[in-house]
Amino acid sequence: MAESTPLQRSESLNGSVFSICGRVLNCGAITALAVVNALLFLQLQAVTYKVADEQNQLDELKDKLKTQQNQTIIVQEKVEEEHDLTVIHMGGTFVLITCLITMFHMTTHLNKWNEPIVQTKIIAILWMSPIYGVASFSSLVYPVAHEYMMIIKGMNPSPICTHQHAQAI
Repeated sequence: MAESTPLQRSESLNGSVFSICGRVLNCGAITALAVVNALLFLQLQAVTYKVADEQNQLDELKDKLKTQQNQTIIVQEKVEEEHDLTVIHMGGTFVLITCLITMFHMTTHLNKWNEPIVQTKIIAILWMSPIYGVASFSSLVYPVAHEYMMIIKGMNPSPICTHQHAQAI
């Protein structure tokens, strides 16, 4: 075998040093990539947990919103029912007051029967308010019966009496 010269030995030594440095650098780069990969994996897991937690919060908020919407609908239905009852109570009160006042005036005319021809016409006219009031209130309470109440309103003799009275004068 031929002996190598110091220059050849230094070149082979330099080649092996470069080879060793390259290997060390490769191992360092692989280690750095592994560490970066592990850090990225941990960050990904943290983001996944955070997204899952926020999704749970969103689901809870959706459930609360649905509950509030259902409660709002229930309250609106109750308000509508109360409104309907209020309208019916007010209508009934005014019909009752109208009937009482009308009956008072009728009894006054009947007690003081001075002019029977005129007072007969007045009593016929006074009957219009209770008939219309009760028919309208019945239509309000029972909307299905509205058509029948219109017939009752039309049967009131007061307009006929007032027309005859106007012709007689």
